[in-house]
Amino acid sequence: MKKIFTLLAVLAFLGSAQAQVKEINPSIQWRFVRSQDLILSSGELYTFEFPAEDGFDYMFNVNHERDSMMVSIGVYDMQDRPVEVSKSRMTKISADMVFDVHTGATYKVVIGIVDPAGKKGDKVDLSLNLIRREKV
Repeated sequence: MKKIFTLLAVLAFLGSAQAQVKEINPSIQWRFVRSQDLILSSGELYTFEFPAEDGFDYMFNVNHERDSMMVSIGVYDMQDRPVEVSKSRMTKISADMVFDVHTGATYKVVIGIVDPAGKKGDKVDLSLNLIRREKV
């Protein structure tokens, strides 16, 4: 009987110890969802669809090698309602936009670049990255 009581006490202690050892905010890392290199002409829009899940923060990152470009990024649901839209802004090599979705579904992103000098058709090498991390 004493052994059974001791065993139950040890199990109860171990069970409560496990419940107390919990990481509240581990180092959450951004993880790649999609990465793509493409050549886009100034004044042209590029659109693609991606699946997203609720409970994650997402970020689009656009990198290019030009001295200056105006970059616009927009995320829309499948009914073309905006989820998040960044305004065109001058950027030397990179533009980022962080957003979240309220429902797991398929979304689309529209990326456009414009040469501030007004040149159209000037080709630009772009690197597009879609990354995500769990919300805390």
